Amino acid sequence: TKDRVLIALVIGVVLLLSGIFWLRTRGNQEQMITDLEAKLTHVQEVINDAATQGQFDKERGAELLKNAETEALEVLNSRFLRAKASKMLDEIEKQREVLDNVKYVEQPEVYADLSAQTGIPLIGMRFLKDRMMAYGAGTRFEVLLGKVGQPVPISGSEEVILGDSMKETGSMVFITRSGKAVEYADSLFSFRNTPDGDFKKGVDMKSYNDKVYILDPARNQIWRYKKLRGDYGAGEAYNVNADLSTAVSLAIDASVYILHGDGSIGLLYAGENQDFKMVKEPLQKVESVTKIFTEPDMTQLFVLEPGKDRVLVYNKDFRQGGAFPSGAVYSTQYVFKGVGKINDFYVSRDE
Repeated sequence: TKDRVLIALVIGVVLLLSGIFWLRTRGNQEQMITDLEAKLTHVQEVINDAATQGQFDKERGAELLKNAETEALEVLNSRFLRAKASKMLDEIEKQREVLDNVKYVEQPEVYADLSAQTGIPLIGMRFLKDRMMAYGAGTRFEVLLGKVGQPVPISGSEEVILGDSMKETGSMVFITRSGKAVEYADSLFSFRNTPDGDFKKGVDMKSYNDKVYILDPARNQIWRYKKLRGDYGAGEAYNVNADLSTAVSLAIDASVYILHGDGSIGLLYAGENQDFKMVKEPLQKVESVTKIFTEPDMTQLFVLEPGKDRVLVYNKDFRQGGAFPSGAVYSTQYVFKGVGKINDFYVSRDE
């Protein structure tokens, strides 16, 4: 009938138009896939260039990797070749690690296991002569050649918040939450006094020569106490003009290095804030650091970032000459796998 002929004609037209649309769409998709393949080929070439140029110019290598990442993300956000794009992005991250000289410590050796001492969380550790002293809020452990001694109370009911070893006197000094100083020497603990009555409290403490330095961001100050024959002198304000409001840790050689929570480092010399530049910083952004470490005659600064399980290493920059370094040049980083939260660390001169 005429109706059936008309219906058949409409169906034929629809099928024809659908076929044309399908062929055109398929052609567009094939062209798109070809273009995306070319883009990923270019991404691989840029990654290779970054690997070559980054050996001599880290900033240029980082810039090339950023460009490669932008192109790879464009492919990833399309509907095609997502697996290849994802693989390229992984390769870009690996190349960034190469530029940052990242070293993974997969199975660190256990030096001493204190886990049997339940209920005594550790705050920190320091070396005193040939022995490591690990300490908690009110307890000290002595570790010699990996063997852990019995826990020894530090100060009765006092809660320890800071501690450091004094190599010049062969002793350790602890600061309690109530502002008392407890000194450990010749296997004995003794309370030490200051004319101030109580010692100032802070977030970190380091000793240098015959003095103890306490970092106090709340008062924008570093308090310095000189060790006398038995007790300590009055606390002296060491900081002259530095902003310590975001400081989290300090380290001392002939200069005082101030670590801020965002990973930046400042330097004080004779109490005065100095111009100190961070050079060739790591490509993986430093976000939340907690401790800095160095010692006299060490050429490097070590920074702990627990959230990323890593210790960053910077070389002290003495290229300008002078009594103190003009900056810190990023060198490498160690990433420790499977050790849990890192609270403290120590770097041996020998190793």
